[in-house]
Amino acid sequence: SQVMLSHVLMWTGQFRVFMWCAILAGVGMPPVLYAAAHFFGIVGIGWAWVIIFPILNLPAFVFAFRTARMTVFDWLGSLKPAGVSCAVMSLGVLGVRAVLPPTLNPWVFSGITIGAGAFAYVATMYFCFRGHVTMALEVARTLRAGTPDASTAPQEASVRL
Repeated sequence: SQVMLSHVLMWTGQFRVFMWCAILAGVGMPPVLYAAAHFFGIVGIGWAWVIIFPILNLPAFVFAFRTARMTVFDWLGSLKPAGVSCAVMSLGVLGVRAVLPPTLNPWVFSGITIGAGAFAYVATMYFCFRGHVTMALEVARTLRAGTPDASTAPQEASVRL
């Protein structure tokens, strides 16, 4: 399972749930991948992963969300900063690529577009989602300092989306 579902299930002691979800994906994917490869080749394998794998992981999502007492909208909201920053980064890279001359050295071209993308991502995170970045840095500092106690641990996120 992806997106830390397996970690949530394991850390909360739901070993049997994790096991059955892994067995479902482990038993379900091979025949799907075989059929996809047989009928559609490498493209079929890619589409099988994109379409079938998430469907087979739905039970893991359901159990993990129940365990964490969160909804799908809470989870999607947590992805908002990275999603928005990725969209801005993509637009920035495409914009820079459009104005750079095609005769430019490929190494220079790549360096400039990578730098523009990194700048766009970091700037978006800083200016649009500073509270999220600050919260993550506080958690990292607390964990790095040692075992947190109630007085030094960051309080529940006050940042709302």
